[in-house]
Amino acid sequence: MPAPQQRQRGQHPVLETVNDATKWAVSAVAFGTLLWRRDMLAAWCVLGSVVAAVNCRVLKYLLNQARPSERKADPGMPSAHGNSLGFLATFVSLAASVSAESGTPAGLALVLGVPTLGIFLAWLRVALGYHTVAQVIAGWLVGGGSAALWHGWGHRTVLPHVQQHASLQRQLYASTAMAVAFFILQNVRRWVREARQQRRQHLAGGVAPKEEFKPKSNSKAVMNAPKGGKAKKEKQAEAKAKKLEKKGLAPTNLTKK
Repeated sequence: MPAPQQRQRGQHPVLETVNDATKWAVSAVAFGTLLWRRDMLAAWCVLGSVVAAVNCRVLKYLLNQARPSERKADPGMPSAHGNSLGFLATFVSLAASVSAESGTPAGLALVLGVPTLGIFLAWLRVALGYHTVAQVIAGWLVGGGSAALWHGWGHRTVLPHVQQHASLQRQLYASTAMAVAFFILQNVRRWVREARQQRRQHLAGGVAPKEEFKPKSNSKAVMNAPKGGKAKKEKQAEAKAKKLEKKGLAPTNLTKK
């Protein structure tokens, strides 16, 4: 019986390609929009998305819930893809809804089309076995909730104040640049390593070994793990041998008798 990773990748090659390209395409669009617009709203959005991604990663390791399959080794709750897609889709939708172009076809496409596309891309994580439904929904809610708070804070308080002070504008752009650099160092480098690993796996025609994910001792993955196995039998044999030695009966003596 083929492993889940091999079976799913063989069954959904188009969806796999779309999913693999999602993180690159979404990041390129976000950073490309920042360079194209070069305004405070775009900088505030990108800065908030990086902050939300860091918060999601911390929450992921605090909850320490395993994924439904072994496709990736890190914890799965909440989904980082769902978090990032939820943040960007919600922020863009809210920003478009309060803009002067909210009633135009382009404005409606941003208000309705971007969240719809984001939901589809998040659904791919479930369809391909990377996450459970609960993990993706949790990621989307965390990201969308963060975007609503971040947009409201910026729209009502931060950006109107920053707009009046050139020094604060420079600080905002500098903070965004540092956040982008941090994102590249922490995520893009990891994506490149994963892409190379998948390429080697494809050329080898097998499944490349992955780092084992070890849940915490109080996690469900450990509590529900089956008991027994070779290690347990070896420990029992060692304990029995020690008891016999204390009684003066070595295992070799028993076999001679």
